[in-house]
Amino acid sequence: MREAAVRLHQERLLRIVPHRGYFVGPITLRELNEVYEYRSAAECAAAELAARKGADPKLLEPLTELARTPYHGYDRKSCIAFIDADTAFHVGIARLSRMLERAVSEARSQMERIMYTAIDINYYGEFPLVEHMQILDAIRNCQRLQPG
Repeated sequence: MREAAVRLHQERLLRIVPHRGYFVGPITLRELNEVYEYRSAAECAAAELAARKGADPKLLEPLTELARTPYHGYDRKSCIAFIDADTAFHVGIARLSRMLERAVSEARSQMERIMYTAIDINYYGEFPLVEHMQILDAIRNCQRLQPG
């Protein structure tokens, strides 16, 4: 339990107050901006590396299925399934790059916290199907350009 709490504290998901207990830390506007900046940098770098290195088309198939995961703003279960698929998609891209998996995973844990909070206030954002498919197309196209 303590190890898990320390890890959550390191990921800024939990605040430990000595002699008082554990508390879920608030999300400030500054933190929100920092998470988005970090996420953008880590995910873009991972996608760029994956595109440069190329990927086995078979590895892209499950990512394509994840990218097509739908959600409906009125259906909490579909939103949660989408959040899980979105995280798996971005971590999967990081695995393709053979780098940055930890950075993307950490960014995604922060993003999930924000996304779940957004669902609670009935904000569902935009469905990024187009962006996800563009990322996969870029990886496919760069892979084809590399000498065999």
